Amino acid sequence: MCTGTCSGFPGQRGCKRVTHPTVRVIKVGGSLLECEQLPQWLNNWLAQSDRERVGETFQREARVDILIAGGGGFADQVRQLDQRFGLGLETSHWMSISAMTCTSQLLASLLNVGTPHKRWNDLQAVIAGGRSRRIVFDVHQWLAERERNQPGVLLTHDWNTTSDAIAGRLARVLFADELVLLKSTDCRPGNDWRMAAEQGLVDERFPRIAAELPRVVWVNLRQVDGVSSAPLRS
Repeated sequence: MCTGTCSGFPGQRGCKRVTHPTVRVIKVGGSLLECEQLPQWLNNWLAQSDRERVGETFQREARVDILIAGGGGFADQVRQLDQRFGLGLETSHWMSISAMTCTSQLLASLLNVGTPHKRWNDLQAVIAGGRSRRIVFDVHQWLAERERNQPGVLLTHDWNTTSDAIAGRLARVLFADELVLLKSTDCRPGNDWRMAAEQGLVDERFPRIAAELPRVVWVNLRQVDGVSSAPLRS
């Protein structure tokens, strides 16, 4: 498996009580949803990351994993429809978010973690519960009702914002300890997030959001036997 790490600005953890678990937002790339091996790859990676925690100083702390599914082929269809019919940026944005609702249901089913969480208050309750959990979060209601009023770099309602930026934005708002991008390709040696955006590896909004995060990890989930790649920089 290929992993790369980018350290950005420290998260503002002062408001987090010591009883809270560590929080990790994991974005599962939409292209991975096309792979029959995804459940095996994803479960293997999750198990490996759990094993790597053993022996670390925070191993006794609980951790909440919040998984976000990319739009995949559903969002690609929206992009094609926009090009064909000129749907407009706002309409295309929310149609793509609806596509992520479909893929979140698929991801939850593949992982056998129950139905996706949809309400912001429910997500807060999971974190405040103080125990290890692994859930899938459907971002639609949060984006529609709360995102614009929360701290940090706001999302744009256009094609510059995709599930990469959305997952990063969620990590920022939650003051998550880590954002993980599960992808179908390696991060290239010497890249920073701006270069990655120029190469189409992340969306154009992501570099600004990544700069607000304490830690971003890139994983090529298809390269299950690979080695660590060069880190990306904010």
